[in-house]
Amino acid sequence: HTSWVEGVAHLPGRRQIITCAVHDSLRLWDVESGAQIGEDWRDGSDLLTGVRSMALSPNGKMIVSGSRDNNNVRVWNVEARKVIAKWEGHTKFVGALSWSADSKQVLSGSWDGTARAWDVKSGKTVLVIKTGHEVVQVVIYSPDATKIATGGLNENAVKIWDAKTGELFKTLKHDHQVYSLAWTLEGKKLISGSFD
Repeated sequence: HTSWVEGVAHLPGRRQIITCAVHDSLRLWDVESGAQIGEDWRDGSDLLTGVRSMALSPNGKMIVSGSRDNNNVRVWNVEARKVIAKWEGHTKFVGALSWSADSKQVLSGSWDGTARAWDVKSGKTVLVIKTGHEVVQVVIYSPDATKIATGGLNENAVKIWDAKTGELFKTLKHDHQVYSLAWTLEGKKLISGSFD
């Protein structure tokens, strides 16, 4: 990569990883040798540039990505390394992505301040949350997919929402923007990382 790496995903059952970088594309790597496998990933004939976010489906068959060159969520077939769908709806680029545990929905967070839940099969938006964050830096489903957590710039906080209605349950303040979130396996605790 020619710039900082924004994401890494390990392919289940393989000695391979996929990476994305902020001024670059998706790349597949052999973990043993450290060598790149094949070319940088392309969307048709276009080289994907400025990938800010990606998330691998729980079954390892699809990956979603968001990049600076448009406001779409791209859905990739991992084996073919090809775009199989583009989901449109955000007005600024997508900087955060997360899959539900059952692979039926994807969350996207954008620099437009919204989080969207997408139905994977139809590619339709099923929920839009106006988060109050100026920039949504991170989104994540709870393990049982009943809650959504968001973090970002402005209103420096973790916000927890109802995944069906978009109702705000709780706000957990930070002194600076929130960049990372992880639920514990039983879904009773949420861990957040911030500039503070």
